[in-house]
Amino acid sequence: RLGVSPPCRVSVGAHGGLTPNRSPKRNEFHKSMKNLIRQFVAVLLAIVASRSLYAQSPGLIATDAPASSDATIATASTTAERDEWSSAFLLLDERPLHLQFRITINGVSLSQARENGVQELIGKLDTDQDGKLSHAEFQKSPLVRKVARPKAEKFLNTLGPQPDPKSDDIRSQFARVAGGTMLSIRADGSTAKDDTSIYELIDIDKSGLIDVEELSRAETRLRQRDSDYDNCVSFEEFQPTVVNQQLIVASLPEEEQAKSVLSEMMIQSQASRQLRPALLKKYDLNKDKALSAGELHWPVELYDRMDANQDGDLNAYEMQAAPEVPFDIQLTVELNPKDDTVPALSVVKTQMEAAVESSRTDTVTLKSPSFTLMLVSRKTDPIEAGVTNAMQGFNELDMDANGYIDTTEAMQKIRMQRGLFDMIDTDRDGKVFGPEMKQFVSVAGIPVASTCRLNVYDTGFGFFQILDTNHDGRISAREMRDVGESLSVMDRDGTPGLSPTEPTRNYRIEFTRGSFVLFGKIEPRSMMATQAPVYVSRVLQGPVWYQRMDRNNDGDLSWEEFLGSRRDFDRLDVDQDGLIDLKEAEAEGD
Repeated sequence: RLGVSPPCRVSVGAHGGLTPNRSPKRNEFHKSMKNLIRQFVAVLLAIVASRSLYAQSPGLIATDAPASSDATIATASTTAERDEWSSAFLLLDERPLHLQFRITINGVSLSQARENGVQELIGKLDTDQDGKLSHAEFQKSPLVRKVARPKAEKFLNTLGPQPDPKSDDIRSQFARVAGGTMLSIRADGSTAKDDTSIYELIDIDKSGLIDVEELSRAETRLRQRDSDYDNCVSFEEFQPTVVNQQLIVASLPEEEQAKSVLSEMMIQSQASRQLRPALLKKYDLNKDKALSAGELHWPVELYDRMDANQDGDLNAYEMQAAPEVPFDIQLTVELNPKDDTVPALSVVKTQMEAAVESSRTDTVTLKSPSFTLMLVSRKTDPIEAGVTNAMQGFNELDMDANGYIDTTEAMQKIRMQRGLFDMIDTDRDGKVFGPEMKQFVSVAGIPVASTCRLNVYDTGFGFFQILDTNHDGRISAREMRDVGESLSVMDRDGTPGLSPTEPTRNYRIEFTRGSFVLFGKIEPRSMMATQAPVYVSRVLQGPVWYQRMDRNNDGDLSWEEFLGSRRDFDRLDVDQDGLIDLKEAEAEGD
Protein backbone atom coordinates (compact mmCIF):
# COMPACT_ATOMS: atom_id res chain seq x y z
CA ARG A 1 0.00 0.00 0.00
CA LEU A 2 2.90 2.34 0.64
CA GLY A 3 4.33 1.70 -2.86
CA VAL A 4 7.28 -0.37 -1.60
CA SER A 5 8.22 -3.44 -3.62
CA PRO A 6 7.87 -6.67 -1.68
CA PRO A 7 11.13 -8.34 -0.73
CA CYS A 8 12.52 -10.87 -3.16
CA ARG A 9 12.54 -14.44 -2.21
CA VAL A 10 16.01 -15.99 -2.23
CA SER A 11 16.82 -19.58 -3.11
CA VAL A 12 20.02 -21.57 -3.15
CA GLY A 13 21.54 -21.83 -6.64
CA ALA A 14 23.08 -24.86 -8.26
CA HIS A 15 26.57 -23.82 -7.13
CA GLY A 16 25.60 -22.90 -3.62
CA GLY A 17 25.16 -19.19 -4.37
CA LEU A 18 22.10 -17.13 -3.54
CA THR A 19 19.86 -16.37 -6.50
CA PRO A 20 16.95 -13.90 -6.25
CA ASN A 21 13.61 -15.25 -7.37
CA ARG A 22 12.07 -12.43 -9.45
CA SER A 23 8.54 -12.33 -10.73
CA PRO A 24 7.91 -13.09 -14.43
CA LYS A 25 7.21 -9.38 -15.05
CA ARG A 26 10.54 -8.34 -13.56
CA ASN A 27 12.35 -10.99 -15.59
CA GLU A 28 10.71 -9.69 -18.76
CA PHE A 29 11.70 -6.12 -17.81
CA HIS A 30 15.36 -7.08 -17.35
CA LYS A 31 15.42 -8.90 -20.70
CA SER A 32 13.94 -5.90 -22.51
CA MET A 33 16.49 -3.55 -20.89
CA LYS A 34 19.32 -5.87 -21.88
CA ASN A 35 18.14 -5.92 -25.49
CA LEU A 36 17.76 -2.14 -25.45
CA ILE A 37 21.37 -1.71 -24.28
CA ARG A 38 22.58 -4.05 -27.00
CA GLN A 39 20.68 -2.09 -29.64
CA PHE A 40 22.10 1.19 -28.30
CA VAL A 41 25.67 -0.14 -28.49
CA ALA A 42 25.03 -1.43 -32.01
CA VAL A 43 23.82 2.04 -33.07
CA LEU A 44 26.96 3.64 -31.62
CA LEU A 45 29.16 1.17 -33.50
CA ALA A 46 27.27 1.89 -36.71
CA ILE A 47 27.87 5.64 -36.27
CA VAL A 48 31.57 5.03 -35.78
CA ALA A 49 31.61 2.75 -38.79
CA SER A 50 30.03 5.44 -40.96
CA ARG A 51 33.00 7.73 -40.26
CA SER A 52 35.73 5.12 -40.52
CA LEU A 53 34.86 1.46 -40.52
CA TYR A 54 38.00 0.31 -38.85
CA ALA A 55 40.72 2.07 -36.94
CA GLN A 56 44.11 2.18 -38.62
CA SER A 57 47.14 0.99 -36.70
CA PRO A 58 50.10 3.47 -36.74
CA GLY A 59 52.45 0.57 -37.33
CA LEU A 60 51.28 0.25 -40.93
CA ILE A 61 52.16 3.74 -42.13
CA ALA A 62 54.86 3.11 -44.73
CA THR A 63 58.16 4.95 -44.53
CA ASP A 64 58.22 5.87 -48.17
CA ALA A 65 55.29 8.27 -47.93
CA PRO A 66 54.98 10.96 -45.27
CA ALA A 67 51.91 10.83 -43.07
CA SER A 68 49.17 13.31 -43.94
CA SER A 69 45.82 14.43 -42.63
CA ASP A 70 42.55 12.83 -43.68
CA ALA A 71 41.87 15.88 -45.85
CA THR A 72 44.73 14.95 -48.16
CA ILE A 73 43.72 11.32 -48.66
CA ALA A 74 43.17 10.78 -52.38
CA THR A 75 40.38 8.35 -53.15
CA ALA A 76 41.11 6.41 -56.31
CA SER A 77 38.99 7.34 -59.27
CA THR A 78 36.84 4.70 -60.92
CA THR A 79 36.05 6.96 -63.84
CA ALA A 80 37.85 7.14 -67.18
CA GLU A 81 41.63 7.53 -67.17
CA ARG A 82 42.80 11.12 -66.71
CA ASP A 83 45.97 12.78 -67.84
CA GLU A 84 47.80 13.38 -64.57
CA TRP A 85 50.70 15.79 -64.54
CA SER A 86 52.58 16.61 -61.36
CA SER A 87 55.23 19.22 -60.84
CA ALA A 88 57.91 20.14 -58.33
CA PHE A 89 60.63 22.71 -57.77
CA LEU A 90 64.23 21.56 -57.38
CA LEU A 91 65.94 24.28 -55.35
CA LEU A 92 69.28 24.67 -57.10
CA ASP A 93 71.97 26.99 -55.81
CA GLU A 94 71.37 29.49 -58.60
CA ARG A 95 67.58 29.36 -58.96
CA PRO A 96 64.55 27.05 -58.61
CA LEU A 97 64.14 24.53 -61.42
CA HIS A 98 60.51 23.71 -62.30
CA LEU A 99 59.92 20.09 -63.37
CA GLN A 100 56.67 18.71 -64.73
CA PHE A 101 56.18 14.96 -65.07
CA ARG A 102 53.56 12.35 -65.79
CA ILE A 103 54.11 9.10 -63.90
CA THR A 104 52.56 5.79 -64.91
CA ILE A 105 52.65 2.21 -63.63
CA ASN A 106 51.99 -0.46 -66.24
CA GLY A 107 50.85 2.27 -68.60
CA VAL A 108 48.17 3.77 -66.31
CA SER A 109 48.19 6.81 -64.05
CA LEU A 110 48.86 6.59 -60.32
CA SER A 111 45.16 7.05 -59.50
CA GLN A 112 44.19 4.17 -61.79
CA ALA A 113 47.07 2.09 -60.41
CA ARG A 114 45.62 2.66 -56.95
CA GLU A 115 42.19 1.48 -58.08
CA ASN A 116 43.79 -1.58 -59.66
CA GLY A 117 45.55 -2.21 -56.36
CA VAL A 118 42.25 -2.05 -54.50
CA GLN A 119 40.81 -4.73 -56.77
CA GLU A 120 43.95 -6.87 -56.36
CA LEU A 121 43.69 -6.56 -52.58
CA ILE A 122 40.02 -7.57 -52.60
CA GLY A 123 40.91 -10.59 -54.71
CA LYS A 124 43.57 -11.71 -52.22
CA LEU A 125 41.35 -11.25 -49.18
CA ASP A 126 38.23 -12.79 -50.75
CA THR A 127 38.97 -16.31 -49.55
CA ASP A 128 35.53 -17.74 -50.47
CA GLN A 129 35.77 -16.21 -53.97
CA ASP A 130 32.25 -14.78 -53.87
CA GLY A 131 33.37 -11.47 -55.39
CA LYS A 132 32.98 -9.38 -52.23
CA LEU A 133 34.59 -8.95 -48.83
CA SER A 134 32.82 -10.00 -45.69
CA HIS A 135 33.50 -8.47 -42.30
CA ALA A 136 35.49 -11.54 -41.25
CA GLU A 137 37.61 -11.50 -44.41
CA PHE A 138 38.38 -7.79 -44.10
CA GLN A 139 39.32 -8.20 -40.44
CA LYS A 140 42.21 -10.46 -41.52
CA SER A 141 43.67 -7.72 -43.69
CA PRO A 142 46.81 -5.87 -42.51
CA LEU A 143 44.88 -2.70 -43.34
CA VAL A 144 42.75 -3.09 -40.22
CA ARG A 145 44.26 -5.89 -38.15
CA LYS A 146 44.73 -4.70 -34.59
CA VAL A 147 46.09 -5.91 -31.30
CA ALA A 148 44.36 -9.05 -30.09
CA ARG A 149 41.73 -8.24 -27.41
CA PRO A 150 39.80 -11.45 -26.74
CA LYS A 151 37.34 -9.91 -24.30
CA ALA A 152 36.44 -7.08 -26.66
CA GLU A 153 36.04 -9.50 -29.56
CA LYS A 154 33.82 -11.73 -27.44
CA PHE A 155 31.58 -8.77 -26.54
CA LEU A 156 31.30 -7.67 -30.19
CA ASN A 157 30.28 -11.20 -31.14
CA THR A 158 27.31 -10.96 -28.76
CA LEU A 159 25.99 -8.01 -30.80
CA GLY A 160 25.31 -10.19 -33.80
CA PRO A 161 26.75 -10.14 -37.33
CA GLN A 162 28.87 -7.10 -38.22
CA PRO A 163 28.19 -5.22 -41.46
CA ASP A 164 30.37 -5.97 -44.46
CA PRO A 165 32.77 -3.19 -45.51
CA LYS A 166 31.69 -0.90 -48.32
CA SER A 167 33.85 -0.11 -51.35
CA ASP A 168 34.52 3.45 -50.17
CA ASP A 169 35.65 2.14 -46.78
CA ILE A 170 38.12 -0.22 -48.42
CA ARG A 171 39.48 2.55 -50.66
CA SER A 172 39.83 4.90 -47.70
CA GLN A 173 41.80 2.35 -45.69
CA PHE A 174 43.84 1.51 -48.79
CA ALA A 175 44.81 5.17 -49.20
CA ARG A 176 45.71 5.55 -45.52
CA VAL A 177 48.03 2.54 -45.57
CA ALA A 178 49.58 3.81 -48.81
CA GLY A 179 50.53 6.98 -46.95
CA GLY A 180 47.69 9.28 -47.97
CA THR A 181 49.49 10.69 -51.01
CA MET A 182 50.31 8.98 -54.29
CA LEU A 183 53.53 10.95 -54.78
CA SER A 184 56.10 11.64 -52.07
CA ILE A 185 59.51 13.31 -52.13
CA ARG A 186 62.61 12.53 -50.10
CA ALA A 187 65.72 14.62 -50.39
CA ASP A 188 69.19 13.93 -49.04
CA GLY A 189 72.16 16.26 -49.35
CA SER A 190 74.60 14.11 -47.37
CA THR A 191 75.74 12.21 -50.48
CA ALA A 192 77.70 15.31 -51.53
CA LYS A 193 80.21 14.49 -48.78
CA ASP A 194 80.82 11.04 -50.24
CA ASP A 195 81.45 12.61 -53.65
CA THR A 196 83.94 15.03 -52.10
CA SER A 197 85.87 12.08 -50.66
CA ILE A 198 86.68 10.99 -54.24
CA TYR A 199 88.35 14.33 -54.93
CA GLU A 200 90.25 14.16 -51.64
CA LEU A 201 91.49 10.67 -52.52
CA ILE A 202 93.00 11.86 -55.81
CA ASP A 203 94.33 15.17 -54.43
CA ILE A 204 97.33 13.50 -52.80
CA ASP A 205 99.14 16.64 -51.58
CA LYS A 206 95.91 18.24 -50.31
CA SER A 207 96.66 21.41 -52.20
CA GLY A 208 93.11 21.92 -53.43
CA LEU A 209 94.19 21.31 -57.02
CA ILE A 210 94.52 18.03 -58.90
CA ASP A 211 97.54 18.36 -61.16
CA VAL A 212 98.87 16.22 -64.01
CA GLU A 213 101.03 14.11 -61.70
CA GLU A 214 98.10 13.28 -59.46
CA LEU A 215 95.96 12.41 -62.48
CA SER A 216 98.57 9.88 -63.57
CA ARG A 217 98.33 8.18 -60.17
CA ALA A 218 94.52 8.41 -59.89
CA GLU A 219 93.88 4.87 -61.16
CA THR A 220 96.13 3.37 -58.49
CA ARG A 221 94.50 5.49 -55.80
CA LEU A 222 91.00 4.44 -56.85
CA ARG A 223 91.91 0.76 -56.83
CA GLN A 224 92.80 1.10 -53.14
CA ARG A 225 89.08 1.53 -52.41
CA ASP A 226 88.18 -1.81 -54.02
CA SER A 227 87.45 -3.51 -50.70
CA ASP A 228 85.64 -6.52 -52.18
CA TYR A 229 88.31 -7.17 -54.84
CA ASP A 230 85.87 -7.31 -57.76
CA ASN A 231 88.00 -5.00 -59.92
CA CYS A 232 85.36 -2.26 -59.55
CA VAL A 233 84.86 0.54 -57.04
CA SER A 234 81.23 1.09 -56.09
CA PHE A 235 79.69 4.25 -54.66
CA GLU A 236 79.23 2.46 -51.33
CA GLU A 237 82.98 1.83 -51.12
CA PHE A 238 83.53 5.58 -50.94
CA GLN A 239 81.09 5.91 -48.05
CA PRO A 240 82.33 5.72 -44.45
CA THR A 241 81.90 2.36 -42.76
CA VAL A 242 78.98 2.35 -40.32
CA VAL A 243 79.31 0.03 -37.35
CA ASN A 244 76.84 -1.11 -34.72
CA GLN A 245 73.78 -0.68 -36.91
CA GLN A 246 70.57 -1.83 -35.29
CA LEU A 247 67.77 -3.74 -36.96
CA ILE A 248 64.51 -1.86 -36.54
CA VAL A 249 60.95 -2.02 -37.74
CA ALA A 250 61.07 0.46 -40.59
CA SER A 251 57.41 1.44 -40.15
CA LEU A 252 58.28 4.25 -37.79
CA PRO A 253 55.71 6.32 -35.86
CA GLU A 254 54.59 9.54 -37.51
CA GLU A 255 56.90 11.82 -35.52
CA GLU A 256 59.95 9.69 -36.34
CA GLN A 257 59.04 9.61 -40.02
CA ALA A 258 59.09 13.41 -40.06
CA LYS A 259 62.70 13.38 -38.88
CA SER A 260 63.80 11.03 -41.65
CA VAL A 261 62.11 12.91 -44.49
CA LEU A 262 64.16 15.89 -45.63
CA SER A 263 62.30 18.04 -48.15
CA GLU A 264 64.28 21.29 -48.37
CA MET A 265 65.84 20.44 -51.74
CA MET A 266 62.64 19.69 -53.65
CA ILE A 267 59.10 20.95 -53.03
CA GLN A 268 55.93 19.90 -54.82
CA SER A 269 54.42 22.87 -56.65
CA GLN A 270 50.97 22.24 -55.21
CA ALA A 271 52.31 22.61 -51.67
CA SER A 272 52.32 26.42 -51.74
CA ARG A 273 52.48 26.63 -47.95
CA GLN A 274 55.82 24.84 -48.00
CA LEU A 275 57.08 26.45 -51.19
CA ARG A 276 57.11 30.08 -50.06
CA PRO A 277 59.14 29.56 -46.85
CA ALA A 278 61.46 27.19 -48.73
CA LEU A 279 62.14 29.82 -51.41
CA LEU A 280 62.77 32.46 -48.77
CA LYS A 281 65.10 30.25 -46.79
CA LYS A 282 67.14 29.34 -49.87
CA TYR A 283 67.26 32.60 -51.85
CA ASP A 284 66.43 35.52 -49.51
CA LEU A 285 70.04 36.63 -49.01
CA ASN A 286 69.28 39.98 -47.31
CA LYS A 287 66.56 38.46 -45.09
CA ASP A 288 63.93 41.08 -45.97
CA LYS A 289 61.24 38.40 -46.43
CA ALA A 290 61.00 39.18 -50.13
CA LEU A 291 62.81 37.97 -53.23
CA SER A 292 64.47 40.33 -55.68
CA ALA A 293 65.29 39.51 -59.29
CA GLY A 294 68.96 39.24 -58.36
CA GLU A 295 68.21 36.70 -55.65
CA LEU A 296 65.84 34.49 -57.65
CA HIS A 297 67.53 34.59 -61.08
CA TRP A 298 64.32 33.94 -62.97
CA PRO A 299 63.89 35.33 -66.50
CA VAL A 300 63.11 39.07 -66.44
CA GLU A 301 59.78 38.67 -68.26
CA LEU A 302 58.61 36.02 -65.80
CA TYR A 303 59.72 38.02 -62.78
CA ASP A 304 58.00 41.19 -63.99
CA ARG A 305 54.78 39.27 -64.62
CA MET A 306 54.76 37.92 -61.05
CA ASP A 307 55.72 41.27 -59.47
CA ALA A 308 52.16 42.61 -59.37
CA ASN A 309 52.93 45.90 -57.62
CA GLN A 310 56.12 46.41 -59.68
CA ASP A 311 58.21 47.25 -56.61
CA GLY A 312 61.11 45.02 -57.69
CA ASP A 313 60.48 42.39 -54.98
CA LEU A 314 58.21 39.36 -54.74
CA ASN A 315 56.29 39.49 -51.47
CA ALA A 316 54.44 36.66 -49.75
CA TYR A 317 51.23 37.28 -51.70
CA GLU A 318 53.00 37.42 -55.07
CA MET A 319 54.94 34.23 -54.33
CA GLN A 320 51.65 32.33 -54.04
CA ALA A 321 51.65 32.34 -57.85
CA ALA A 322 54.91 30.37 -57.99
CA PRO A 323 53.19 27.07 -58.92
CA GLU A 324 51.97 28.78 -62.12
CA VAL A 325 55.56 29.38 -63.25
CA PRO A 326 56.17 27.73 -66.67
CA PHE A 327 58.03 24.44 -66.40
CA ASP A 328 61.69 24.15 -67.35
CA ILE A 329 61.60 20.40 -68.04
CA GLN A 330 58.66 18.16 -68.95
CA LEU A 331 59.06 14.38 -68.90
CA THR A 332 57.17 11.11 -68.75
CA VAL A 333 58.10 8.27 -66.38
CA GLU A 334 57.04 4.62 -66.55
CA LEU A 335 57.81 2.81 -63.29
CA ASN A 336 57.23 -0.69 -64.61
CA PRO A 337 58.16 -0.91 -68.32
CA LYS A 338 57.43 -4.19 -70.10
CA ASP A 339 61.06 -4.79 -71.05
CA ASP A 340 64.42 -3.08 -71.25
CA THR A 341 63.80 -1.85 -74.79
CA VAL A 342 60.88 0.37 -73.74
CA PRO A 343 62.00 3.84 -72.59
CA ALA A 344 61.20 4.16 -68.91
CA LEU A 345 61.96 7.88 -68.90
CA SER A 346 61.62 10.38 -71.73
CA VAL A 347 62.06 14.15 -71.89
CA VAL A 348 59.06 15.61 -73.69
CA LYS A 349 60.16 19.23 -73.75
CA THR A 350 62.72 21.59 -72.24
CA GLN A 351 62.41 25.35 -71.96
CA MET A 352 65.94 26.05 -70.80
CA GLU A 353 69.50 25.90 -72.06
CA ALA A 354 70.47 22.27 -71.49
CA ALA A 355 71.83 19.34 -73.47
CA VAL A 356 69.85 16.08 -73.13
CA GLU A 357 71.88 12.87 -73.07
CA SER A 358 70.55 9.32 -72.77
CA SER A 359 72.69 6.20 -73.04
CA ARG A 360 70.14 3.93 -71.31
CA THR A 361 66.38 3.54 -71.50
CA ASP A 362 66.01 4.30 -67.78
CA THR A 363 68.37 7.29 -67.48
CA VAL A 364 68.41 10.83 -68.88
CA THR A 365 71.08 13.42 -68.08
CA LEU A 366 70.55 17.15 -68.55
CA LYS A 367 73.68 19.27 -68.72
CA SER A 368 73.42 23.03 -68.41
CA PRO A 369 76.22 25.58 -67.94
CA SER A 370 75.51 25.75 -64.20
CA PHE A 371 74.34 22.26 -63.19
CA THR A 372 74.00 18.63 -64.24
CA LEU A 373 70.81 16.72 -63.44
CA MET A 374 70.53 12.94 -63.77
CA LEU A 375 66.98 11.55 -63.93
CA VAL A 376 66.54 7.82 -63.30
CA SER A 377 63.50 5.56 -63.40
CA ARG A 378 64.33 2.64 -61.13
CA LYS A 379 62.33 -0.52 -61.92
CA THR A 380 61.58 -2.68 -58.89
CA ASP A 381 59.08 -5.31 -57.81
CA PRO A 382 57.78 -3.77 -54.55
CA ILE A 383 56.12 -6.94 -53.26
CA GLU A 384 59.14 -9.13 -53.96
CA ALA A 385 61.47 -6.55 -52.42
CA GLY A 386 59.26 -6.28 -49.33
CA VAL A 387 59.10 -10.06 -48.84
CA THR A 388 62.88 -10.41 -49.32
CA ASN A 389 63.49 -7.69 -46.73
CA ALA A 390 61.04 -9.30 -44.30
CA MET A 391 62.58 -12.77 -44.58
CA GLN A 392 66.09 -11.39 -44.09
CA GLY A 393 64.87 -9.73 -40.92
CA PHE A 394 63.05 -12.92 -39.93
CA ASN A 395 66.25 -14.98 -40.17
CA GLU A 396 68.14 -12.43 -38.12
CA LEU A 397 65.45 -12.34 -35.42
CA ASP A 398 65.10 -16.11 -35.17
CA MET A 399 68.16 -16.39 -32.93
CA ASP A 400 67.56 -20.01 -31.89
CA ALA A 401 66.83 -21.05 -35.51
CA ASN A 402 63.66 -22.93 -34.55
CA GLY A 403 61.67 -21.60 -37.51
CA TYR A 404 59.59 -18.99 -35.72
CA ILE A 405 59.90 -15.72 -33.78
CA ASP A 406 58.45 -15.43 -30.30
CA THR A 407 57.77 -12.20 -28.41
CA THR A 408 61.01 -12.46 -26.44
CA GLU A 409 63.13 -12.62 -29.59
CA ALA A 410 61.23 -9.73 -31.15
CA MET A 411 61.54 -7.41 -28.16
CA GLN A 412 65.20 -8.16 -27.45
CA LYS A 413 66.40 -7.61 -30.99
CA ILE A 414 64.33 -4.78 -32.42
CA ARG A 415 62.09 -1.90 -31.49
CA MET A 416 58.90 -3.76 -32.38
CA GLN A 417 55.95 -1.41 -32.46
CA ARG A 418 53.09 -2.06 -30.12
CA GLY A 419 50.64 -4.48 -31.64
CA LEU A 420 52.66 -5.27 -34.76
CA PHE A 421 53.55 -8.74 -33.53
CA ASP A 422 49.86 -9.51 -33.01
CA MET A 423 49.03 -8.22 -36.47
CA ILE A 424 51.44 -10.67 -38.10
CA ASP A 425 50.52 -13.55 -35.78
CA THR A 426 47.25 -14.45 -37.49
CA ASP A 427 46.55 -17.67 -35.57
CA ARG A 428 47.24 -16.00 -32.19
CA ASP A 429 49.61 -18.73 -31.01
CA GLY A 430 52.27 -16.29 -29.79
CA LYS A 431 54.62 -17.26 -32.63
CA VAL A 432 55.33 -15.66 -35.99
CA PHE A 433 56.26 -18.20 -38.66
CA GLY A 434 57.79 -17.41 -42.03
CA PRO A 435 54.58 -17.91 -44.07
CA GLU A 436 52.70 -15.57 -41.73
CA MET A 437 55.28 -12.83 -42.24
CA LYS A 438 55.29 -13.36 -46.03
CA GLN A 439 51.49 -13.15 -46.16
CA PHE A 440 51.44 -10.02 -44.01
CA VAL A 441 54.02 -8.15 -46.12
CA SER A 442 52.64 -9.30 -49.48
CA VAL A 443 49.19 -7.94 -48.61
CA ALA A 444 50.36 -4.82 -46.74
CA GLY A 445 52.64 -3.97 -49.66
CA ILE A 446 49.85 -3.71 -52.25
CA PRO A 447 48.69 -0.19 -51.29
CA VAL A 448 52.22 1.22 -51.16
CA ALA A 449 53.10 -0.37 -54.52
CA SER A 450 50.60 1.96 -56.20
CA THR A 451 52.55 5.05 -55.10
CA CYS A 452 55.65 6.76 -56.44
CA ARG A 453 58.61 8.06 -54.47
CA LEU A 454 61.06 10.66 -55.69
CA ASN A 455 64.49 10.30 -54.10
CA VAL A 456 66.49 13.49 -54.58
CA TYR A 457 70.25 13.52 -53.99
CA ASP A 458 72.77 16.31 -54.01
CA THR A 459 75.76 14.44 -55.47
CA GLY A 460 78.20 17.31 -55.03
CA PHE A 461 80.28 18.34 -58.00
CA GLY A 462 79.85 15.03 -59.78
CA PHE A 463 83.27 13.41 -59.49
CA PHE A 464 81.72 9.95 -59.13
CA GLN A 465 79.19 10.51 -61.91
CA ILE A 466 81.81 11.69 -64.41
CA LEU A 467 83.98 8.64 -63.70
CA ASP A 468 81.02 6.21 -63.81
CA THR A 469 80.41 6.68 -67.52
CA ASN A 470 77.81 3.89 -67.88
CA HIS A 471 75.92 4.99 -64.72
CA ASP A 472 75.80 1.56 -63.08
CA GLY A 473 77.03 2.82 -59.71
CA ARG A 474 80.58 1.45 -60.08
CA ILE A 475 83.86 2.65 -61.50
CA SER A 476 85.07 -0.30 -63.58
CA ALA A 477 88.62 -1.19 -64.60
CA ARG A 478 88.17 0.53 -67.96
CA GLU A 479 86.66 3.62 -66.34
CA MET A 480 89.53 3.78 -63.83
CA ARG A 481 91.98 3.56 -66.71
CA ASP A 482 90.28 6.58 -68.35
CA VAL A 483 90.08 8.62 -65.14
CA GLY A 484 92.50 11.28 -66.39
CA GLU A 485 90.54 11.89 -69.58
CA SER A 486 87.23 11.96 -67.68
CA LEU A 487 88.40 14.46 -65.07
CA SER A 488 89.95 16.75 -67.68
CA VAL A 489 86.44 17.33 -69.09
CA MET A 490 85.48 18.92 -65.75
CA ASP A 491 88.04 21.71 -66.16
CA ARG A 492 86.00 24.86 -66.87
CA ASP A 493 88.36 27.76 -66.16
CA GLY A 494 91.13 26.70 -68.51
CA THR A 495 93.85 27.09 -65.89
CA PRO A 496 96.17 24.24 -64.82
CA GLY A 497 94.76 22.00 -62.12
CA LEU A 498 91.24 21.03 -61.12
CA SER A 499 89.76 22.58 -57.97
CA PRO A 500 87.05 20.81 -55.92
CA THR A 501 84.36 23.38 -56.82
CA GLU A 502 85.32 23.97 -60.44
CA PRO A 503 82.87 21.47 -62.05
CA THR A 504 79.14 22.14 -62.25
CA ARG A 505 76.89 21.13 -59.39
CA ASN A 506 75.35 17.66 -59.79
CA TYR A 507 71.96 16.34 -58.71
CA ARG A 508 70.23 12.99 -59.07
CA ILE A 509 66.48 12.26 -58.98
CA GLU A 510 65.24 8.67 -58.77
CA PHE A 511 61.65 7.77 -59.61
CA THR A 512 60.69 4.48 -57.99
CA ARG A 513 57.60 2.63 -56.80
CA GLY A 514 56.84 2.66 -53.11
CA SER A 515 57.52 -0.53 -51.17
CA PHE A 516 56.49 -1.79 -47.76
CA VAL A 517 59.83 -2.29 -46.02
CA LEU A 518 59.27 -3.95 -42.68
CA PHE A 519 62.86 -3.89 -41.43
CA GLY A 520 65.63 -1.36 -41.92
CA LYS A 521 69.03 -0.36 -40.62
CA ILE A 522 69.60 2.77 -38.58
CA GLU A 523 72.61 4.52 -37.15
CA PRO A 524 72.44 4.60 -33.34
CA ARG A 525 73.36 8.31 -33.16
CA SER A 526 70.76 9.70 -35.53
CA MET A 527 68.06 7.01 -35.17
CA MET A 528 67.30 7.57 -38.86
CA ALA A 529 67.04 5.02 -41.63
CA THR A 530 70.17 5.02 -43.79
CA GLN A 531 69.70 6.27 -47.35
CA ALA A 532 71.90 6.26 -50.45
CA PRO A 533 71.37 6.40 -54.21
CA VAL A 534 70.46 3.06 -55.74
CA TYR A 535 72.15 2.31 -59.06
CA VAL A 536 70.80 -0.13 -61.62
CA SER A 537 73.24 -2.73 -62.90
CA ARG A 538 73.95 -2.84 -66.62
CA VAL A 539 71.82 -5.17 -68.74
CA LEU A 540 73.55 -8.44 -69.62
CA GLN A 541 74.65 -8.45 -73.24
CA GLY A 542 76.80 -10.50 -75.59
CA PRO A 543 77.38 -14.24 -76.04
CA VAL A 544 76.47 -16.57 -73.18
CA TRP A 545 80.14 -17.48 -72.47
CA TYR A 546 80.96 -13.78 -72.26
CA GLN A 547 78.13 -13.08 -69.79
CA ARG A 548 79.09 -16.00 -67.54
CA MET A 549 82.75 -15.10 -67.41
CA ASP A 550 82.04 -11.42 -66.69
CA ARG A 551 81.57 -12.09 -62.99
CA ASN A 552 81.50 -8.43 -61.90
CA ASN A 553 79.19 -7.49 -64.82
CA ASP A 554 81.22 -4.44 -65.79
CA GLY A 555 81.04 -5.15 -69.53
CA ASP A 556 84.68 -6.20 -69.86
CA LEU A 557 86.54 -9.48 -69.39
CA SER A 558 89.83 -9.20 -67.57
CA TRP A 559 92.50 -11.90 -67.62
CA GLU A 560 91.52 -12.77 -64.03
CA GLU A 561 87.96 -13.51 -65.16
CA PHE A 562 88.79 -15.31 -68.40
CA LEU A 563 88.54 -19.11 -68.15
CA GLY A 564 90.45 -19.98 -71.31
CA SER A 565 94.12 -20.00 -72.21
CA ARG A 566 96.32 -16.93 -72.45
CA ARG A 567 96.66 -17.49 -76.18
CA ASP A 568 92.85 -17.35 -76.59
CA PHE A 569 92.63 -14.24 -74.42
CA ASP A 570 95.25 -12.41 -76.47
CA ARG A 571 93.54 -13.49 -79.70
CA LEU A 572 90.16 -12.17 -78.57
CA ASP A 573 91.66 -8.94 -77.18
CA VAL A 574 92.06 -7.41 -80.65
CA ASP A 575 93.12 -3.92 -79.48
CA GLN A 576 95.49 -5.43 -76.90
CA ASP A 577 94.23 -3.18 -74.10
CA GLY A 578 94.09 -6.04 -71.56
CA LEU A 579 90.28 -6.24 -71.62
CA ILE A 580 87.85 -8.10 -73.88
CA ASP A 581 84.92 -5.77 -74.54
CA LEU A 582 81.45 -6.52 -75.89
CA LYS A 583 82.35 -5.79 -79.49
CA GLU A 584 85.33 -8.16 -79.39
CA ALA A 585 83.20 -10.89 -77.76
CA GLU A 586 80.43 -10.55 -80.35
CA ALA A 587 83.02 -10.86 -83.12
CA GLU A 588 83.92 -14.30 -81.73
CA GLY A 589 80.25 -15.30 -81.45
CA ASP A 590 78.77 -18.18 -79.44
